[in-house]
Amino acid sequence: GHRWFDLKRTGKINEVMEQVASVKSASWAPYKALLPIPYSEFEYNAALRGHQNEGYTEQP
Repeated sequence: GHRWFDLKRTGKINEVMEQVASVKSASWAPYKALLPIPYSEFEYNAALRGHQNEGYTEQP
């Protein structure tokens, strides 16, 4: 359980995940290190609009 957070904390997430993805025939992009902000949060708080995490849209 803590490996993901350790990789993010140490700044090694992209390096490690690129290697893992190539071994597992998967894809990795740096934006995947962050999850999208749920659409319901944009509906609840208008100040968040325009601030979705990179690589994701604010649309449901």
